[in-house]
Amino acid sequence: MKSRIVCLAAFLALVPLPVVAGDTPGWRKDGTGHFDDATPPLQWSRSADGKTQNILWQVRMPHYSWASPLIIGDKVIVRSEPYDLVCLDKNTGRLLWERSHGPDQGVTPEDQKNPLWPDVQAAAKELDDANKAVYGQSEVSQAA
Repeated sequence: MKSRIVCLAAFLALVPLPVVAGDTPGWRKDGTGHFDDATPPLQWSRSADGKTQNILWQVRMPHYSWASPLIIGDKVIVRSEPYDLVCLDKNTGRLLWERSHGPDQGVTPEDQKNPLWPDVQAAAKELDDANKAVYGQSEVSQAA
């Protein structure tokens, strides 16, 4: 269940987030994957009485999500498996837009003529059915 909830903790409020392309020469700034000057929170929680520690907001995703969010200006863009791309307001968590695609949306008509195409469609349906059985169907909704 936790993997279906995106919790953006106080690092959204505390770490300077506006990144300009010119400021980012490689993967995660200098190409090493390290931000030596970053001081993100190491703990965050929500107690039974609703009090939060280091959580700016949280939102339920349409499906499970293991994706790392992209923060661009005041937007947070994150993938919700298996077929959704979700854009949220960075400051409030409000849904700005959601785009979905089916498993075969990007497949060309030529590829669909492949003799294995029916097997691919059957496997995609089986995976979709399994995802629905395990994770259920839900709409994007704001957490209270």
